[in-house]
Amino acid sequence: MTFTEIAEKRYSVRNFSQRPVEKEKLQHILEMGRLSPTGVNWQPQRLLVMEGEAMEKFARCTFFVFGAQTGILVCYDRNVSWTSDWGTNIGSIDATMVMSTMMYAAEEQGLGTIIIGGYNEDRLRELFKMPDYLEPVGALLIGYPAPESKPHPVYHQRKPMSDTVFYGDFSEVTPGEDHAGKHRVRFPD
Repeated sequence: MTFTEIAEKRYSVRNFSQRPVEKEKLQHILEMGRLSPTGVNWQPQRLLVMEGEAMEKFARCTFFVFGAQTGILVCYDRNVSWTSDWGTNIGSIDATMVMSTMMYAAEEQGLGTIIIGGYNEDRLRELFKMPDYLEPVGALLIGYPAPESKPHPVYHQRKPMSDTVFYGDFSEVTPGEDHAGKHRVRFPD
């Protein structure tokens, strides 16, 4: 598949089968993440592979597991990530690039994914013994989609490029609809 085909085909899987992810495929995905670009090539990403008991722990931090048997918790080390002279730390950008690269690598391997950003961070830190200098960015859940899995109904509803792409400056941009508070989730106690 070409990258375009992969990008057009992939969707966020919300129903995984119980078929395990082969170790070779997982290693390939992790290797593609290792090759991902990062600021100054400092590679601040810290990846926690979650399977078995670790996935059970992750399920205690979020409702969003969807039956996945494998996940990668993507974090960055604040001490390693590049910070500009004006104070902008790009660790979250680096970690997101790594996560996106692994997401597309999983699709290339015939696997489905979903990125989870909603979790109880305090519980996550406690259960996974996460030091203060690590910042979680998200979890990439990976697996084979269940036979009945399909894209969410809104998945193919894409805004026209004229709503999201501007040239030269932002003088023509208009405020979008405020979505604050529209998708509230209470995390497991």
